[in-house]
Amino acid sequence: MSVVSDMARFLKRQQFAAEVETKLVLLDEDRIDEDCRNGRDARAFARQSGIGVVLQTPNLEGVLLRLHPNNEQRVVSAHEAERELKRVWPSYEKPPSSSQLSKRFSVDDLRRTARYDSELRQLLTAIGLMS
Repeated sequence: MSVVSDMARFLKRQQFAAEVETKLVLLDEDRIDEDCRNGRDARAFARQSGIGVVLQTPNLEGVLLRLHPNNEQRVVSAHEAERELKRVWPSYEKPPSSSQLSKRFSVDDLRRTARYDSELRQLLTAIGLMS
């Protein structure tokens, strides 16, 4: 299953899609090679479909780790990310709910981390949380 191709299909079925100025998908950097359609590069296919790609480096757990204070610049491998995240968030379970995330992190956490993460900064700018 391809996140990019699924999004492209979803947008084709939606009447409002033409009205949406910015269309983005979030992809784990460590799995981007798996997210292709008919052997195409995920970023190239997204670009052709009018969809921007925001990479989570190395994956969602790596981003969540960096949202914790004093971890903004941490670089961990995809293999280490979940283990390291559980050190600072022992009750973390995959996948986290939006409620868990909103209770755990603030907009300030996002902005602080985005100073060191250009992909996160791109996302926050696109949705109006950063200028």
